[in-house]
Amino acid sequence: MALIKAMAGATAAMAALVAVVVAASPAARAAKLLTVTEYGVAATSLPWGVARDQGLFKKNGLDFDGIIGSNGGGTAVRNMMASDLPFGEISTSGAVSAVQTGLDVLFVYSANNNSGGMAWITLPGSPVKTLMDLKGRKVGYTNPRSTTETFIRIILHNSGLTNDVTLTPTGGIAPGLTILNQGAIDAVPVDEPELYPAGKYRRVFFVRDYVPEATWTVGITTRAFATSNPDMVRKLVLVHRQAVDFMREHTDAAAKTYAKDWNIPEPQAKEVMHNLFAANYWSRGDFNMKALDVLVSGMGMTGALKGPVDFAKLIDKSFLPPDLR
Repeated sequence: MALIKAMAGATAAMAALVAVVVAASPAARAAKLLTVTEYGVAATSLPWGVARDQGLFKKNGLDFDGIIGSNGGGTAVRNMMASDLPFGEISTSGAVSAVQTGLDVLFVYSANNNSGGMAWITLPGSPVKTLMDLKGRKVGYTNPRSTTETFIRIILHNSGLTNDVTLTPTGGIAPGLTILNQGAIDAVPVDEPELYPAGKYRRVFFVRDYVPEATWTVGITTRAFATSNPDMVRKLVLVHRQAVDFMREHTDAAAKTYAKDWNIPEPQAKEVMHNLFAANYWSRGDFNMKALDVLVSGMGMTGALKGPVDFAKLIDKSFLPPDLR
């Protein structure tokens, strides 16, 4: 219930933000909303909220209406394409799938270096203590071809457990917890297990312990928009970098945004942020090709790939600050 309340709070906060900024906009102008996958749910999206609260958009001469969160994947891509601002932070798997269905997009920045606090958890009384204890058991992931499915398939493959664990989609993080609490599954994924009540769940493993490098979220835009609005794209990429730098240098201030939009206590927000910076979670924008290739290999295991991925054609580093190219 804690997670459901937190997600509901975050969703309500984002809905209120979007409603306010749209209402304040001239009726004749369509809303320009920045699409950010899992905003209010996954910590990877936090820099955009910090950028908003610290005035980094206006500081860089940008004017838009707000942030629209989404459940990721195809939904996030559709939200981005429906917006007057076809620029967004999308799951890598969702972005690659969009390319392979014919959408002409560019990858303009990397959002993370690893999976951060993503972990699989179980109930405290479960006999499952380690990854190997999952042999012969049922393990959940959020949705088919999602980031969580990609990660769990990589981990099971690398550990020799591919044929020994039954995988099942749960429909999301909150539904997965419900199924876990009902005893119908042995382990499910969450983002940042530290945010849950002490003693309610037990962590089985962090993804980063088995997949040290993985870029699972990237900034994308359409090639047409990048060609016609190069300065805006550069400014948005710069804003993301400035927000990550601000978060590192002023973690306590940034934690206020985290606590507010994720509906969590501020002390917990600070603790999680410190842990994530220690793990080098957030990227300032530069691409780690090895970390991208890890995600693509996992997509192949989920059946999401329709062919090879040519990152040389998809990535455009010209929109990054010169020192990150």
